[in-house]
Amino acid sequence: MNRLHLAAQTPLRRSARHMLLGAGLLVAGTLALLDQHRVFDLPLLQTFWPLVLVMLGVARLVGHEGSPIAGLAMVLIGSLMTARNLGYAGFAMHEWWPAFVILGGVSMLWRSQPPKPGA
Repeated sequence: MNRLHLAAQTPLRRSARHMLLGAGLLVAGTLALLDQHRVFDLPLLQTFWPLVLVMLGVARLVGHEGSPIAGLAMVLIGSLMTARNLGYAGFAMHEWWPAFVILGGVSMLWRSQPPKPGA
């Protein structure tokens, strides 16, 4: 079953998933903004916010939406950032930004491939 068929088959599920994701991002962004402006202190949000990337990556992989490379990259980046926030990994994101550009290029190339016959 190809992606086009799946997208046409479940428009309500897709819409509901996008609404849930949008509402979650709205809540997370509001909490982060309030925390940033010192309205209250959320140490858990500061530590675990990269898990949002992990969840988005897993959702991409499970939902077969877009490139699997993008989903894997999101899981990897979110996991590494969480490990760094917990003190398990010592790396600076500003040193690795070119790798993310490379992953973006690979993802775009993956998506530009013509569909396989019979898929």
